[in-house]
Amino acid sequence: MEAVKKFFKTLLLLLLIAAMGLGIWHFAAPVREQAAPYIEFAGERIGFTSARFRTPTLFGYLRKDSIRAGSQELDLGKLDPSQLTLEIPEGYECSLVVKKEGEQYFSGGADDFARQSFDNGDYTITVTLHCDETQETDWASFFYVVDYTVDIRPSAVFSAEKALQGDIITVLVNTGRSDAEPTISTDLGKPVFAPLGNRNYVSYVPVGFAQTPGEYEIKVSAGGESFTGKVTVEEREYTVQNLTIDEETVANTTGAGASIDYAQKITPTLYTSEKDILWDGLFIQPIEGTITTEFGLYRYTNGSSRAERHTGIDIAAAEGTPVPASNSGKVVYAGDVISTGGSVVIEHGCGLKTYYYHLSSVDVKTGDVVSKGDIIGKVGSTGYATGPHLHFEVKLGEYALSPWELFDGSSSIYSAGQK
Repeated sequence: MEAVKKFFKTLLLLLLIAAMGLGIWHFAAPVREQAAPYIEFAGERIGFTSARFRTPTLFGYLRKDSIRAGSQELDLGKLDPSQLTLEIPEGYECSLVVKKEGEQYFSGGADDFARQSFDNGDYTITVTLHCDETQETDWASFFYVVDYTVDIRPSAVFSAEKALQGDIITVLVNTGRSDAEPTISTDLGKPVFAPLGNRNYVSYVPVGFAQTPGEYEIKVSAGGESFTGKVTVEEREYTVQNLTIDEETVANTTGAGASIDYAQKITPTLYTSEKDILWDGLFIQPIEGTITTEFGLYRYTNGSSRAERHTGIDIAAAEGTPVPASNSGKVVYAGDVISTGGSVVIEHGCGLKTYYYHLSSVDVKTGDVVSKGDIIGKVGSTGYATGPHLHFEVKLGEYALSPWELFDGSSSIYSAGQK
């Protein structure tokens, strides 16, 4: 009996020694740390705030955690939402938690964060990078904590300080924290705002082909603040044309009846607009051909001593040549007009319209939605015309604009707000 007791005492002592050894082994096992990666947030290179390593011990049956401190929590101060970019090194799993003034505002991955919107306020972002155990390193998680403040102020950006007659001035506005739409006023024209999302808006200010050269102001109110852009309008060089047209054509397409007809059918299109931008990319010159009458020129007809202004361009082409839409939009008029013959008017958004006159056939209806390049009619010589050609013009509201900058891509509408 005594021998049995001695055996168990010895066994217990050996087990105790073994447990102590295993414990010492567990706690003394070296941590196979890896170099801590950096992240980039808001353009700053940021080191980890803390790291956690998990080392397998006792043949993998136990795990030992160790914590390592890094740099202090970072405060980046005031940032615009456009600055809130995050770049992480390859090979790591990434998760984020964002708190706004102490309350959880967002959690997810880096891709989700890139799509997240932020209002004004104080934020703390915690980024966690994780990698599993490898042959060289232990399981590890790295934590990055950054404070920042989103400070969105209203803003207005004007595309130019100088413009030629017939140009377009683009105004980009952000309303800051306000959900109210901005307002705009100027002696240059009557622009409207189109929403771009995230409290961003765009407006196109027409500088009419006959606008008196000089200094003008564009006044914008957004988010409770006011902004003023100053524009110098400069003269565009215009040519002179002497035109001879059959007196019978003049009699049939001008006069009081023709004026009333035009006022009933075409004039109303000048004062309507679509809120959204409908065009897609560059405007195209509808047809190829000789430009027989340039934009804005002074025209003397049948020896008249008084010049009329030409508000578009005339492109000579064979009768029946298909005419495509210069860009996508909505047909706001399609039909016959005494003075302009077969006519189509397309709204492209924000009141920007293109006009197609003297068509031999009209192949769309009022209300149709067309894409750039869709055939809307055929070249003719209907209305006040001396031969087959397309009269093409661009207007923003009631202001006639040069089409050439829309064709060659130099118009300011392509620098902002374009699809």
